[in-house]
Amino acid sequence: MCTKNLFSDNTDDIVGMLILSNGTLKKRVQGTSEILAECKNEADRLEVLDSYFGINLSTKEQQGIKGTVTDLG
Repeated sequence: MCTKNLFSDNTDDIVGMLILSNGTLKKRVQGTSEILAECKNEADRLEVLDSYFGINLSTKEQQGIKGTVTDLG
């Protein structure tokens, strides 16, 4: 699971969140949820982590996921 707070453009108030859980990326703003992406495999999830969260996993970190219950295959 990975989350990121979304802030108002005019203030420092949190207005929503990005949530990546089990391969589904959701954007929740002021009580309304929207699915932004459905990851079908690890390559999709790596792209979402990079694009939306700015997270780049090393090759070693990627290999650490393989074969675990969280592996999307």
